[in-house]
Amino acid sequence: MGMLAVAGILSCCSLLSAGTAPIAAGPAIIAYVFARNGILPPGEIDAAKLTRVNYAFANLQGGRIVTGYPSDADNLAALLALKRKNPALTVLVSVGGWLWSDNFSDMALTRKSRRLFIESVVEFVDRYKLDGLDIDWEYPGMTGAGHTYRPEDKQNYTLLLKELRKRFNHEEKKLQRRLFLTIATGASSEFLAHTERKKWQNNVNTVISWLTTTTTPNPTK
Repeated sequence: MGMLAVAGILSCCSLLSAGTAPIAAGPAIIAYVFARNGILPPGEIDAAKLTRVNYAFANLQGGRIVTGYPSDADNLAALLALKRKNPALTVLVSVGGWLWSDNFSDMALTRKSRRLFIESVVEFVDRYKLDGLDIDWEYPGMTGAGHTYRPEDKQNYTLLLKELRKRFNHEEKKLQRRLFLTIATGASSEFLAHTERKKWQNNVNTVISWLTTTTTPNPTK
């Protein structure tokens, strides 16, 4: 499988939380870049055809977001350099995925544990000069690839997104630029049953459903 997976037109584009300007109307064209241990070759990505790149995947260890591979810093720098060709391009990091979602339930369990994660996200975004974060928890309240899960994931998922959005709103004022919070979700009634969509939907910018058309197999699988 190649490094580039284009998610296509997304299932939902929602507004930011109250007090922040809405996103411009129109479809988002997002590429998930899954480099693993590789270095992105020059010319691999046509920045002019995209609105966003989600770099996959950061990991979650000790309650904090961390890089997943030794080449991540170089690859993120290469992706940010694409803005010279397309200044409107945004670059986010995706944390989790099918195999790295085991620690989400523990991280989201308490206000203290969520705060530790959020602080680490702010540091990560600042260090790599990113435009935000994509949460790829597969899945709240469900075992996924044999992961730890709890019934209270349903409420804690909502709290995590709400608290992240609140902190991003604060950081936006300091940075004088937008920070995006997006999520990758299951497109099933089971996922909806284990989350509180009506409570979290206004805290995220984009919801990516994995039943959308892709040019390559889902990189989280």
